[in-house]
Amino acid sequence: MELDRFGLLEEQVDQLIERYGLVVEENRRLKEELGERAREAQGLKEKLEKSVEEKGLVKEKVDGLIARLDRLMKNA
Repeated sequence: MELDRFGLLEEQVDQLIERYGLVVEENRRLKEELGERAREAQGLKEKLEKSVEEKGLVKEKVDGLIARLDRLMKNA
């Protein structure tokens, strides 16, 4: 009778160890995926910042062209 209980306990401990291994592996995988997503987010942030900067430069150039055209029209 006692051996049966120890056998059951041993089986439960084995299952627990197996589940722990699966959780550790999934945790490792999720951390890796999180790192990839963080790098991807950083890349997108940098791309957005560059686009905003380029938009500002384009706006300056267009404003300059409009100002030149206004001056030209006033002098014509």
